[in-house]
Amino acid sequence: MPAVPPRGVPFPTPMPGYSGTNESQFRRMLETRLRDMQSQIDGIQSEVDPDSGDITALQYQLFGEGDTVTAGVAAAWRVPYALEALYLRASLTTASSGGAVVLDVLANGVSVFGANKLTIDEGALSSYTSVDPPAFDVQYIEDDAELTFNVTDDGTGAEGLKAYLVHRPQVVPQAVTVVGTAPAGQIDAAYSFTFLAVGGAGAPYTFSYTGTLPPGLTLASDGTLSGTPTTVTGSPFLFTVTAEDSEGAVSAGSSQSVAIAALWTPADLPSGLYAWYASDDPSNTYGGTEYFTLFDRSGNGRTASRAGNGPQVETTGIGGAQSMRFDGTTIETMQIGSSTTFSQNRPGLAALVVYEMDPDDVAATFRSLVFSATNAANTARFCVASGNGTTANVPALVARRVDGTSAEVVNAPAQTGPCVLVGVADYTNADGYLSHNGTLITDTTFLTNGNTSNTASSTHVRFGTSPDNNGRHKGLITDIVLMNEAPSAADRQRLEGWAAWARGLESLLDAGHPYKSAPPYA
Repeated sequence: MPAVPPRGVPFPTPMPGYSGTNESQFRRMLETRLRDMQSQIDGIQSEVDPDSGDITALQYQLFGEGDTVTAGVAAAWRVPYALEALYLRASLTTASSGGAVVLDVLANGVSVFGANKLTIDEGALSSYTSVDPPAFDVQYIEDDAELTFNVTDDGTGAEGLKAYLVHRPQVVPQAVTVVGTAPAGQIDAAYSFTFLAVGGAGAPYTFSYTGTLPPGLTLASDGTLSGTPTTVTGSPFLFTVTAEDSEGAVSAGSSQSVAIAALWTPADLPSGLYAWYASDDPSNTYGGTEYFTLFDRSGNGRTASRAGNGPQVETTGIGGAQSMRFDGTTIETMQIGSSTTFSQNRPGLAALVVYEMDPDDVAATFRSLVFSATNAANTARFCVASGNGTTANVPALVARRVDGTSAEVVNAPAQTGPCVLVGVADYTNADGYLSHNGTLITDTTFLTNGNTSNTASSTHVRFGTSPDNNGRHKGLITDIVLMNEAPSAADRQRLEGWAAWARGLESLLDAGHPYKSAPPYA
């Protein structure tokens, strides 16, 4: 038998009648008190309440059988664990013969059920508080709280009062918390991320935000942030997400920062960008349907102008975009006026051209796309061609060293339809290659002969024809990017990915190309 009652059992009160001098009297009183305590210990138990199924009840024997119920504090206990009080049941072994028995229960001095006290009517043996639901003053009772049972009316002759505190063990509610950090996005690319929430009263959670979402994105009430970002201006975008649980509890704000990346363009090349032209740039100029000038998008101010006749406007050309049309017969040329700095003493040269040959062109004719030369005698320093002059529609890279007496050539497979073509002459490393829709074509002997010094200057760079006006392209061109150094493999692939996606030609890229499934982003 324990000497000190556990939680849930009152501590012994001073025993009346003991003066402190009679040891045998003390022993008898102590044995009686300990027997009463053991009875109380046995009576305080957790059981399944028959009226509430899986909800439990703590049973308290307030007055034993045969003991008359009297007004006042019947007992005080410490609750054995934190709980949520639901209602109170009570029973008598002998009913009151005059008036009702009224019982209140308090936690740390505050009535648990407020005005909704338990009343056992005259002549009745049991009752319970309203359960629909009781208007609690105290709903949650903390662990080890002092629980006091107070009989406010004792009726007449009522005996043997037992109380059941029906409850649920209390799980301390976790605060509502937003879970998740929204990732970065890309302009013009579909975006979707879903915030989650935990804690509180549980789902459904309703999400909201304050601050600025990336334009084009919306936050749904279920936490889904989705849409297609439309601008990078203002990136990163700062906003705060909150979640409200099913009972209206709101989380602390979750701060978010979402950066929106712009599409990579040739302007993002780390170095070497000489000039960049697009057939549909709004700053191009025209004479009727003839191109007069091409605006230099690189920011270097190298406007290309027509030399004689300019190409014609093809309203719906490659990928549905406005394109430059060269008929292969008329001398139609766009030319950079003073271009001596393009090739003089450069470690390498490169050009990207997005073009398409006319399907009826079956002649084995030399057809120039980009031609850098020293004079009108057609001495090529660097040329990317849509036709190599030997086999119809075979793209080629032609390059020459300072003292080279003959041009060296890399040929690609015959091409039909649109093409993203990159030609690179790497003079420093005695190397050169073509990349044809992302497929690399190399020549191990390219540029290995002759002086290892860099190229001589070019007096002009022409688009669509050679300097002697014989190598005339027959078809369309949309994009031209010139570099006066050899790009890294990664930058070459970015160029190809950018051009292919910009013109809707991504399906043409090699299956293993890093930008086959998505464009490059800055």
